[in-house]
Amino acid sequence: MDKQLYFAVLPLTIMVLVAQFAYMPASVSLIWLIMLLVIVWRYFYAALKPISKLFLVALVCTALGLIYLSFKTFLGVEAGVALLTTCLYAKCIESKSTRDLLVVFNFGLFVCASLFLHSQSALMLIGVLVGLMFCLIGLYRTQIHGFVETNSTRSSI
Repeated sequence: MDKQLYFAVLPLTIMVLVAQFAYMPASVSLIWLIMLLVIVWRYFYAALKPISKLFLVALVCTALGLIYLSFKTFLGVEAGVALLTTCLYAKCIESKSTRDLLVVFNFGLFVCASLFLHSQSALMLIGVLVGLMFCLIGLYRTQIHGFVETNSTRSSI
């Protein structure tokens, strides 16, 4: 997997974390920050020392448990958006191929749009537009990446 594709994932995940920071409990925001650090580690240093799958499963289960403890349910606006965000981070952590990144960016479009359920302020509008821009840039990069790989194999033949 090309690291240029991963550079499109990181701004998206950072923007989602920043946009929800004021609306989520500190414990949920902290676990998302840890998940973001795991994403950074996995994308840049996983070849040196891979992260245990048991740790990743425990991290996601901890996030889900904190969401349930904070909101007492998985239903509702705040808990639902928190659950969607946790699923986005989990998908970013376990993505390995270009196809997985296409799912991440399409799911990121949905998560960015769901941020409007928290607030429709001008600041949230800017955050959502920036997130949508990162998703569309990521989708564009994945398509161009596939095109460049196809053309480079044809020219070498």
